[in-house]
Amino acid sequence: MWCRLGTKKPFFLSLSCTEWQNRSQSQCVKLYGLEVLKQIKSEEKLSMIPVVVLTSSKEEKDMVASYKLGVSAYVVKPVDFHEFVNAIKELGVFWAVINEPPPGSVRK
Repeated sequence: MWCRLGTKKPFFLSLSCTEWQNRSQSQCVKLYGLEVLKQIKSEEKLSMIPVVVLTSSKEEKDMVASYKLGVSAYVVKPVDFHEFVNAIKELGVFWAVINEPPPGSVRK
């Protein structure tokens, strides 16, 4: 239902709440971020991966649904491009340097 993660385990995964399309298959499979999140959290091998929702939605219902499904962070994207780039850099530093990944994940 989503691309295989390969042999290396990611220590975080970022999802958008907007439509995600898997074009690697003959049919175009349309999934939304929260559907992918639900599938990830239901898979034992993937359930410990921290997931960041990166969205333009400030809707409380979207935030509540994300946290109920086990999201690690809910980040509302800034509209301004330069603010967006800075936010992504800060997010990357947090997850790659500051945050302690789940036991068993690989950090390189």
